[in-house]
Amino acid sequence: MNKKINIKPPIWPKELTFEEFKKLNPLLNENELIPLYNQYLNKFLTELAERKVHFKQSLNKNLQLEINKFQKKYNQTLLDTELEYPNINYDDPRGGRYPKGKKAVGRIDFTATSSSSWVIDGTPQAGQNAVINLTIVLRATDGSTHTFSTGPALQYSTHLLFVTGLQEEINNHPLFTAQLDVFGALSGNVAFKRLIGIIITQNVPGSAGNTVIGGTLFPSELASKIDFTGGDDTTFI
Repeated sequence: MNKKINIKPPIWPKELTFEEFKKLNPLLNENELIPLYNQYLNKFLTELAERKVHFKQSLNKNLQLEINKFQKKYNQTLLDTELEYPNINYDDPRGGRYPKGKKAVGRIDFTATSSSSWVIDGTPQAGQNAVINLTIVLRATDGSTHTFSTGPALQYSTHLLFVTGLQEEINNHPLFTAQLDVFGALSGNVAFKRLIGIIITQNVPGSAGNTVIGGTLFPSELASKIDFTGGDDTTFI
């Protein structure tokens, strides 16, 4: 809240010049006027200084009163807000009165096959062709939609680098946090078949973050998804 306080300085009395003082005392000669003018001038300057000091003190006092009034009103606003929204999250980037809560989490899992299924002699193979030039669409807690690309052919030399690049792209977005998760084997030879996942967390908590993960990547035999879940409006993180 911005409050503009206009303070008009007072109009200070004007100091009389000797000629003006002389005109006000026409019956006195100049020799008589000089000591009287000096007395007047000394008294005038003393009283003016005292008035300016008093004005400054009053100004500081009034300013402090305004600050105290504002602080009291601000504190009361915080108190009223806490009573109405006891779990309010003041760090929420959405602004406004959004409560604290849990952040929704989703994930995308990729099935990787042998390196020969990704690229041979600079030529993209079936494993690479199945996942390139596609999109992943994420809807954030604030309702905004964000599209991420899986990239063109040969942008990444291996499947793991491909998934890592996608994870970094998502993680660089301010509304999401993405972590790489490489785990185990589907079956058979671990070197040939691995699950590589990207765990994606909504950076803004709330049930509005329980959204569907979309895009042209799905459905796919080599990629699966788990939509965002677990977002909560009232539970402390």
